[in-house]
Amino acid sequence: MQHSESNVESSIMNTENQPGIICDSVLLLDTTFWRSPDFPEVPHNSISFNSDVQYSTDAPNTGAVILSCAMFVHDGNEKGKTHAEFKCNYVGLFKTEENKENLQLKEFLDKYAPAILLPYVRELLSSTFARAGLPPFVLPPVNVLAMINKETTSDTTED
Repeated sequence: MQHSESNVESSIMNTENQPGIICDSVLLLDTTFWRSPDFPEVPHNSISFNSDVQYSTDAPNTGAVILSCAMFVHDGNEKGKTHAEFKCNYVGLFKTEENKENLQLKEFLDKYAPAILLPYVRELLSSTFARAGLPPFVLPPVNVLAMINKETTSDTTED
């Protein structure tokens, strides 16, 4: 992956100004959903949620972030039956505002863009459950920066 460099000398953003980055669009790349016919009455006894973030800056002053998420509802037993499976991939397209750069695009894509995409995942998950006739499910708040920092830490300790 290539990373473009903006004219900002430091990676510290001036908190009195906006980041100088525009969200051009948010697109649903793909989604899959499956549920068992015998979905339990109380479905949230064992839920696992995971995500992955990829980003690129292939063109000057533009970048893309792909947020991949998966959620599984299990019995709660170690070898429990899977009752539902949800997966989706969203892409966010971002660009810098000319003469308003306040944050490096790479840093924005890495730290802040996934948090912009997460509400789209939350809405899709909730509405998919509702359309499937399942009890309401709302993905709880996720600390995206902590999630990214944890992934970064585990990546560096595995090397």
